[in-house]
Amino acid sequence: MKKNILGLFVLVLILNACHSGKKIKDPIITVKTNTQEITVLYNEQPFPWKISNDNLSFPYTKDGSKIGFITDRDTIILNLLPNDSIKLNFIIREIDTIQAIAIGQSKLVDYTSEYKNKYKGKYQVLAPEVHELVNICIALTDIGQKDSNMVFMNSDYYQKVMNHFSKFKNLNIIDKLNENITEIFGTETYDYYYNIRMNACMYSFDNNKIVNHSPYNRLSFGSGNSLNELLPLLESFAKKSNFKQFYESNIDYYNSLITTYHELVPVNKMWKWLEKKFPQKYDSYKIYFSPLIGGAHSTKSFLEGSFKETIMFVDAPIFIDQYTSKEKEAILARIIFTEIDHNYVNPITDGFSEVGNLLTPLDCWNDGTQGYNNSYSTFNEYMTYTIFTLYLYDNFEKDIFEKRNEVETNFMVDNRGFIKYKEFNQFVLDWYLSNPSKVLSELYPEIIKWIKKEKC
Repeated sequence: MKKNILGLFVLVLILNACHSGKKIKDPIITVKTNTQEITVLYNEQPFPWKISNDNLSFPYTKDGSKIGFITDRDTIILNLLPNDSIKLNFIIREIDTIQAIAIGQSKLVDYTSEYKNKYKGKYQVLAPEVHELVNICIALTDIGQKDSNMVFMNSDYYQKVMNHFSKFKNLNIIDKLNENITEIFGTETYDYYYNIRMNACMYSFDNNKIVNHSPYNRLSFGSGNSLNELLPLLESFAKKSNFKQFYESNIDYYNSLITTYHELVPVNKMWKWLEKKFPQKYDSYKIYFSPLIGGAHSTKSFLEGSFKETIMFVDAPIFIDQYTSKEKEAILARIIFTEIDHNYVNPITDGFSEVGNLLTPLDCWNDGTQGYNNSYSTFNEYMTYTIFTLYLYDNFEKDIFEKRNEVETNFMVDNRGFIKYKEFNQFVLDWYLSNPSKVLSELYPEIIKWIKKEKC
C-alpha cells in the first residue's frame, strides 16, 4: 500500500502528478517568492511545501476549503470548491516560473440509502468485467510477463488469456501501460498499477462504452484516477480483441471461483472476530478479485455519514498443490484476512506516532525484497500477518495451526524479506495467550517496548 506524501500532509495534502481531468479556472493566480520553500494553508492549518511542477490535491469538503500560499513576498488566500482547479504561477526571484494546479478533490463516495440498506451487514465477492479487462492488459505488458507478484501465470486460465490476447499486445493501451509499468516491484510502477487496477472496479460496460455507475468516484489510493484517461484506449482494445466474447465464454469459471470463496472463506467469522478484538466497526465488506492477480493485494476503507465499508482487492482461489478443505480455508483466509485487518490495524498504528521511526535501521527488519520502504508500512505489514496468526490459533485445529503458522512465517522471512518476523510473531502469540481478555489495541505498547529492546 503505497502513497506519495509530503511530511505532515499524510491526510491533508497529496501531490499528484497525474492528469486531473478537471476544468481549470481562469485567470492564473500569480504568487511571488524569493525561495521555493513556502507555507501552504489548508483551512488555516500551515504546512511547509517546496514549490514543484505538481498538482496540489486538497481533500474533499462539502462547502469547499480555504487555501493559501505564504511566501516572503506574498500572501494569497483562495476559496477552492470540490471538483475545482486553480492554475498557479510561482515566480521565483523575478526570474524563474514554476506552474502548478490546486485541485479540490471530488467526493470520494456517494452511497444511496438503497445501497446502505441492501449491503449493511453483508459482504460481496466480485470479479468485474472492466477489472478483468485491465488485468488482461497488464498481463500483456513487458513487466507483467515477468512480475509474478503482479500477474499470476501458473494457471490454465493464464494460458488461455495469452493465447487469445497476445496478438493484440501492440495496441495503444499496452504501449501506454509499458510507459508507466517499468520495473518489477518499482515504487512508481506499483503506485500506477494499483491506481488503475483498483479504480477499474468501479467501471462497467454500457454497450461498448466504459462508464462509472458505482457509488465511488475513486477506489485507489491517493487523489488521482490514472485510469480515466485510458478509457478510450481500453474501449478500443476491448472491441478489437473481442474481449466481451472472451469474458462471457469464461463467466462460468469466474462464478466457480466466487463460489469457492463463499464456500471456503468464512468472511462473516473473520469479520466478527476482528470486531471483537478491535474497536473499529464496518457496515459492509467487498472483495474484488481476478484470476490474473498474483500476490499484489490491497485494501481501502470508505466512510460516508455513519456508513463504513472496507474493500479488498485480492487474487483468486486457485490451488496448484493438493490440500485438505481445512487447509484450503486457512490459505484463503490468510489472503483475505491480511487485507481486511489493515483496516483495523492501521488506524491503531496511526495513534502511535513513534512507529514512524520505530524500525531503525530499517534494513534490520526489512531487506527491501517487496518495497515497504519505511518503518510505518513495514510495521503494519508485520502486524497484519501476526494478527492472522492469532486468528489462525483461535479457529483451527492444532495441526493446521502449526503447519500454516510455520509456512506463513517462512514466507514472510524468506520470500518477503521481513527479517525478524519469526521473533515478532512469537512474541505477539505469547502475549496473546497470556492476555486472553485484552483487546489487540492493548498489544501496541508492549510490542513497541519489545521492538526497542531488539538488537539489530
